[in-house]
Amino acid sequence: MTQRPFPSYEEFWRRQVRMPPEDSANKYVGLFFAIPLLVVVAALVIWFGTNVVSGGTEIPDAEGGSMNEDTVL
Repeated sequence: MTQRPFPSYEEFWRRQVRMPPEDSANKYVGLFFAIPLLVVVAALVIWFGTNVVSGGTEIPDAEGGSMNEDTVL
């Protein structure tokens, strides 16, 4: 049987649907960017969470007290 120079319509689409082999380097590019981003987001969430729970950052006034909302001047 001789090979035809052009594949049939079905053979053409069968080859198109087949995925190319995945490049091994491309597997880790997403992780290279995603993991540091998740670490930064987690650190910000923890920092904001603890800051809100602890009542926020206290600003000392001239006498060494604090200028929180409940301080009566």
